[in-house]
Amino acid sequence: MRRSKYILCIMLFVFLFSSCQKSNSNEKQNISKEAQKETTITLTFAGGDSSWNQAIDTVAREFMEQYPQITVQLSTGTASSDIYADFLKKQDAVGELGDIVEMTDVEQYAANGRIVPLPDNITSLVNYSVKYKDQIYSVSTTSSTQGIIYNKKIFRQIGLKEPETFEEFLTICEKIKKYRLTPIIVGGKDLWHMGFWINHFFRTDVLLKNADWEEDRTAGVVSWTDAEPKQMLKDILEVFSQGYVNQNYRSTQDSSTASALAYGQAVMLYSGPWMFSQILNLNPDAELGWFYLPDENGDMIALNDIPAGWSITTECAQDEDKYEASLLFLQFFYSKQVYSNVCEIMNAMPVTKEKIIYQTIPVREKLLRDYEECETFTSGGIGDYATPEGFLNDMYQLIQDFIDGKYTIDETADILDKKWDKCIAK
Repeated sequence: MRRSKYILCIMLFVFLFSSCQKSNSNEKQNISKEAQKETTITLTFAGGDSSWNQAIDTVAREFMEQYPQITVQLSTGTASSDIYADFLKKQDAVGELGDIVEMTDVEQYAANGRIVPLPDNITSLVNYSVKYKDQIYSVSTTSSTQGIIYNKKIFRQIGLKEPETFEEFLTICEKIKKYRLTPIIVGGKDLWHMGFWINHFFRTDVLLKNADWEEDRTAGVVSWTDAEPKQMLKDILEVFSQGYVNQNYRSTQDSSTASALAYGQAVMLYSGPWMFSQILNLNPDAELGWFYLPDENGDMIALNDIPAGWSITTECAQDEDKYEASLLFLQFFYSKQVYSNVCEIMNAMPVTKEKIIYQTIPVREKLLRDYEECETFTSGGIGDYATPEGFLNDMYQLIQDFIDGKYTIDETADILDKKWDKCIAK
């Protein structure tokens, strides 16, 4: 079962739903082990989001200040809009996967012997980890969620309120459109950004009815031509084909969506809380709101997103100095003061067993209240461990072509079915 892949310490987010104040402690990092020799380690991470870039840059710099004998080189996939999974494959093919890797396809890399099991002094730090054959190969970085970030000032000026059903959401889009404003900004030039909307409807239309749908599709039990995936395609088209999304979405980068919302060029953005700081850094006076996109029945469905985790490569483990330095870095990353700063930069939900507190902002407090009030939660999606290798990129590109009118719903569903079969046959 999908949920059994994760170790979930269901303290879950008990400590997350209180308003947090930043710790004034000047405690020094209490890390027991230091690398004895000068060494260099490479940390490979997604880097598609500027808040995550800032968080990793900050941790690496502070780590090197405290441990000058260790140099941390950062490797990211931001030079192009490739899906991060494809970037990792390219890096692995040329022997440049790195030492510490932000990993999503944990089972695949573990099965191929490219990453190693993590020791107890790392796995004991977090509530969420990923196993392969009863051994932990990855520890989660942060936890997050996704929903609609909106411009409260424009909502107020137009006389709008947060929707209670999906139909009301579409009505809001129509009203905003009449004011010659862009209801929804989408950064589709970065293909991974398409995953926000695609996976939202995949979760609500498909996974909520069958959490093991991807496994069942691989087994031939279900099909992309079934009613549920077709409803997903219909819902995607309803959002994208009515003039609610910026016309140039295929040439708009994810990094441009923050400025569009900050300066009122667009009213809503489907993304995550890591965008709060990016928007407010551009325009501190921006009034941000948040809501989970409701379904047709008015149910608010919250995503419990454990996006990725840290793994250590086999090559790193074969070099004692690099391995010890990498373990030291992970201990440093999850130490209270350092990790609190990471969560504050990302507006993320902590995954550590140690309670983390940090300064919050009103829009995040609203998010946490909504999360606490939700009765339905979902996780997973296209691109997780059950998605066959090579499918994700092709699907996102196909959906863009579908949105632009190149294919019908039936044609798109049929192509997705054939692509899935082709990928699992490799």
